[in-house]
Amino acid sequence: MTLPKTIQNNLELSLRWICSALVFAFPVTVLAADEIGSAMFFILALMGIIAVFFRSVRQPLTHDIKLIFFAILLFFGVALLSYLFVDMSDISAAKLGRYARFLLAIPLYYLLRHVRIPQQAFWYGMALGAIVAGLVAMDQSWWQQDAVSANTRASGSVNAIIFGDLSLLMAIISLTGTHYFWNRSRWLIVVPILATALGLTASLLSGSRGGWLALPALSLTLLWFGRGNIKPWQYGLTGFMLVTIGTVAFLIPQLGVQTRIAQAAQEAKDYFQQHQVDTSTGERLEMWKAAWIVFLNHPLVGAGPGGYIIEKQALIDSGRIATSISEFSHPHNEYMAALATRGLLGLFSLLLLFLIPGRVFFNYATQNIPDQRLMGLCGLISVVAFAHFALTGDTFDRSLPITFLTFLLAVVPTLAICERQE
Repeated sequence: MTLPKTIQNNLELSLRWICSALVFAFPVTVLAADEIGSAMFFILALMGIIAVFFRSVRQPLTHDIKLIFFAILLFFGVALLSYLFVDMSDISAAKLGRYARFLLAIPLYYLLRHVRIPQQAFWYGMALGAIVAGLVAMDQSWWQQDAVSANTRASGSVNAIIFGDLSLLMAIISLTGTHYFWNRSRWLIVVPILATALGLTASLLSGSRGGWLALPALSLTLLWFGRGNIKPWQYGLTGFMLVTIGTVAFLIPQLGVQTRIAQAAQEAKDYFQQHQVDTSTGERLEMWKAAWIVFLNHPLVGAGPGGYIIEKQALIDSGRIATSISEFSHPHNEYMAALATRGLLGLFSLLLLFLIPGRVFFNYATQNIPDQRLMGLCGLISVVAFAHFALTGDTFDRSLPITFLTFLLAVVPTLAICERQE
């Protein structure tokens, strides 16, 4: 039975606006109310899974999208093989379940490609998400502060590190959209500027030093590729904002940025000179050492997540590794974790998960269509950010960063392709 054309059009329009609302709401809510934000993502993904069963939704894939899907499938496939042939522990099964979220990018892409959501749902969502994160961070760190919580790190509704990393990413994505807002209305330039300032403030108040390591690379990426996307005065404004906010944040003692950077440097020095492990930096370095030893014992396929914990404990019992890292099940570095748990094969699949989408987004960022270039730059910034976050954190050992990256891997190329074909 075929529905009348008018009803079909109304259903398509309704579906488009529902998807647009969910794409807008996910980044707005995900750091302030994680349960609500994640629920919106899964509703969107479920709609995509259902939509894939309809032939009209399964449009032919471009070569670029096939490459992104290949990177996702390879990453999950290596983890699945590791589970089946190396480590079938409960820990490994839980990690595999988290990695399965990456697969949701495929039905999500098909759905959004079919309904063709407007770009403003993404840009406004990211900007408002950064603004909300900044307000939440100031509320937690300043307005609700008392003598007991004088050193409280802003965390929203999630872990402080995740909060700081994703706030930083949304701030830079918002700054990327300066040209988009300016072209719609001169007054709208206030939106990305405010979002950038508050998003970076949220990151600073979170005290997430690992995320700050990404800021130089993100700034260089934005300034280099932004040359063809933004006007000269906007280009200058972008550089001025990044330098000013970074300088002010470093110089204001109350933000704690200078203290935490100096502390990390001193802790690293103490580790290498005195082997002092009972610090945040020292524990990370000791975990990396343990992961490296486990990798050397299983160079091709790793020991599996459960096997890594067992072998790490054996190293502690033998005195080769400090006892202070016994409570950690992850080495707080995704590259070291891949080597220890999935070997060279795991590291290769992780690198491709960053490099292949990065190459695709690089191609988009060098096209002739302005809005497509912006989406390409946005995607490139996202990949660069996550590649840096993975250096010092357990990024893919937590569900939310995986969900956020999956969202970006589906939404950004969808909007870039739709813009190219309009």
